[in-house]
Amino acid sequence: MQFLANEQQAMIQSGVRKFAEGTLKSGAAARDAAGTTAPEVLKQLAELGVFGLTVAEADGGLGLDRVALALALEELAAADAGLALLVLQHVALSIGHMQAVDLLPEQRGWLTYMAAGNAVCVWAHGEDALHRDADTVTLRAERDGDGWVLNGLKPNVFGAGIADVAIVTALAPEGLCAFGVMFSVPGVTRQQSSEPLGLRSAGIADLAFDNVRVGAAALFGPAGQAGVAVDKALQLARLGVAAISVGVAREALRLSGRYANDRAQFGKPIATFQPIQWQVANSAVEIDVARLLLHRAAWALDHAKNADPLVAMARLTAAETATRVTDRAIQLHGGYGYTREFIVERLFRDAWALESLFGSPGLQRVRLARSLAA
Repeated sequence: MQFLANEQQAMIQSGVRKFAEGTLKSGAAARDAAGTTAPEVLKQLAELGVFGLTVAEADGGLGLDRVALALALEELAAADAGLALLVLQHVALSIGHMQAVDLLPEQRGWLTYMAAGNAVCVWAHGEDALHRDADTVTLRAERDGDGWVLNGLKPNVFGAGIADVAIVTALAPEGLCAFGVMFSVPGVTRQQSSEPLGLRSAGIADLAFDNVRVGAAALFGPAGQAGVAVDKALQLARLGVAAISVGVAREALRLSGRYANDRAQFGKPIATFQPIQWQVANSAVEIDVARLLLHRAAWALDHAKNADPLVAMARLTAAETATRVTDRAIQLHGGYGYTREFIVERLFRDAWALESLFGSPGLQRVRLARSLAA
């Protein structure tokens, strides 16, 4: 098995890393405090091609694979996990959902528009407040002539405070449906969500729909049959959360090593003390294990293998690794680790938010056990 990135994957990894380190890191604290991301940053991401990573070249994208997506998300997350989540919402969930259905000719323009980053799109599906249960949907869709009318609420949608459009799931008499809804349509309002502890730069908000009418072309796939596309989108979401978790853990380890070399106790750097060395070594091993599982799962998705158990393993391992590594980073920094003066505090908050996103660790274990028993 090949563990090295190919030329295309290495190019996008290098480009995103350069942008993340040169531009994103310096503004991450300000975006976290503000709870949003400025349009200029999104424009720069669009120019880099990030929003069209997995879209075919014929539709205006880069035509790259899931391994490239995982590499890009890890690099973004090492600078700003919330912003990486916003990219995940757009690329993996929204575009991933659209790619899982047979698009009508008039709908392909959506794909091209989104690949260029002309509009940021989020995916609004599960309606439980913490996104632990991805199948809770109460938003209603009723036929109205040749279109549909939507009523209900999608709470705590990451990216909704920033985006221009959403892929929204709703229950219709036929079953589960998915619609593309522009936020400029009458009846769509963005409301203040509860303040999140982590991933704040993604711009969380509630989406309310009050007699929102959309045309027939807003429906992606046959009415009542959105479940298959939802499952595929959630699979990509879990892969993306694993990639973001690896990026967060990697940055926490880097900062821990730097601090351990700079901080002196008893006349020498604390990096020379065995307990500190063990913490750093354990973190390094766990991160590498998580990354290898992540790339193995991404490779399986690209090659049409049964990726469900691999994605579950990668998601579970990476998220729990991020919480352990950031916890160690906090402890290694001592009292300073609990202050906003040091970045590890933000990484710690982001890691704990990631662990429950799109399925708790317990749910991942259940999914893995069931797939192994099938």
